[in-house]
Amino acid sequence: MEGFAGTQTVYVVQLGPWHRGRKASHEHHAIAFYKNDTLLKKYSTLDIVGRAESVSFSVSHYTVFAKVLGFRRPFGNQLIFDVQDHNGELLSFDTETGALLTKAEQDVAKRLYQARTKIGQIKWRWYEKNKGKMANINEFVITEEILRQFAPTDFPDLPQGYRYLPGTMWKPIRFQGEQN
Repeated sequence: MEGFAGTQTVYVVQLGPWHRGRKASHEHHAIAFYKNDTLLKKYSTLDIVGRAESVSFSVSHYTVFAKVLGFRRPFGNQLIFDVQDHNGELLSFDTETGALLTKAEQDVAKRLYQARTKIGQIKWRWYEKNKGKMANINEFVITEEILRQFAPTDFPDLPQGYRYLPGTMWKPIRFQGEQN
């Protein structure tokens, strides 16, 4: 069992034991994800390997994971849990949902984090330049057009299907297309 305690959230990953036999099964527990005592997602050994024979076994037991790499924070507050299967493939799980992440999903998450950081920097520079010129600047809605006019070469390219959602200075930066 692995755990990660945040300031208000506790994440627990429960790993299955070495199971008797030589074949993966829907009945055998491989890994489960919990957030504050709530089960998010559970995987059987067959869910993980896909084919019953794709396991590493001893005389009487088998396993589906070669290594447990554990928790990591690849960017921002995203928390990922990694394991490696016996083929050397890295399996990365989102601890917020328990979902197994594809490489493409991880790449999009990284690009959105980088874009959010860059847009935050542009917003801050815009705010510093304009805070003395406008009444109620904290209520002013900052659009992508305003940011692009302010910093024409700095605004990041977003992944296909995503666009910046206008917001006030102190609201979190959001994108249309995100699942939140």
